[in-house]
Amino acid sequence: MRTPLFLVSALVFFSAAIARAEIKVTVDPAGAQQLGLQLSDLETQLSDELTAAFNLLKPKDYVRALTDAQAFSNKGLGVDYASNPTAFVVGVAGNFAVSLGDKGLGERYSERPIVGSAPNVSVMAGLNMDLIGMDWLTLYGNFFTQALTIEEVSGNLLNWGIHAQVKFFRPQDDGLEILFQWGGIDFTTGYEYSRLKLDLEKQLDTPLPLAGGVAATEALFGGIGTFNITTTANTIPVELSTNFRLFYVLTLFMGAGYDIQLGNGKMTINLDGDLTAANPMGGDDIDLGTANVIASESSKPTEGLPRLMAGVQINLSMVKIFVQLNAIPPDRAISGGGGLRIAW
Repeated sequence: MRTPLFLVSALVFFSAAIARAEIKVTVDPAGAQQLGLQLSDLETQLSDELTAAFNLLKPKDYVRALTDAQAFSNKGLGVDYASNPTAFVVGVAGNFAVSLGDKGLGERYSERPIVGSAPNVSVMAGLNMDLIGMDWLTLYGNFFTQALTIEEVSGNLLNWGIHAQVKFFRPQDDGLEILFQWGGIDFTTGYEYSRLKLDLEKQLDTPLPLAGGVAATEALFGGIGTFNITTTANTIPVELSTNFRLFYVLTLFMGAGYDIQLGNGKMTINLDGDLTAANPMGGDDIDLGTANVIASESSKPTEGLPRLMAGVQINLSMVKIFVQLNAIPPDRAISGGGGLRIAW
């Protein structure tokens, strides 16, 4: 079964910088002749498409973008910014982050834009310290682990975090809270950890578009060997936020923060496989030759990034449904998430 490499990349939280990358393509002259392409042109196309498919054109920038996305995917999973709990809060949330590299959206004008992505999900719980006379403090914890199987790739996702939220100007019940209530100002910090391990279980089929020749067609690289990734992200967020509740059922929240990002990751690729192409004239597939893709990478995420956040929450008594956006200005990264919580 063909698996687009972007699907694998969307679940791969790389944190590496290229130490070695090499692609070798050996083309069968008969295959080039059947496609109506010059041997050298076909070799160049296949090499370029493999480079793009495995994101080895600007590997250092791409890997850093994916690592930043991994760390960014933790945002909104372990802290409640909208409910102002006075006793407890529990819930589950998910997030999907996209990092656009050091050049941000300006890179979209290039032929091969740098885009890294990462999903995440976690279960959280929080406890307000009013029981010991510290209603200005709420402590949070979150955790999630899951085995993954994505067609040819298997792995394991783990994340956990701890946070402390200090509230200034706790909202008071003054008879108007059903219409409008300001939630005060929250200072939040803590520690967030996530790790992903991925291993190739069987042949990884990668489609490679081809241009020119007698007709448009697509080559297929059936890679067998090593595709191993182990990556971690450690983040210390420092945040200020506030919220406004309107007519009780709607809460708007917003804030800004700075993320101290640490971590490390390793990626090893060593794939050998056959190159084939659909016959544009009909009949059996065309044997184009063989290819070998090698990469060995290790790196760290961007150390510190400022961040803006905003969101909306629907309040159905104790049940809270929310969505949250995070962005690194001016256009470095964005994440969107949401979930359900029960708060009192």
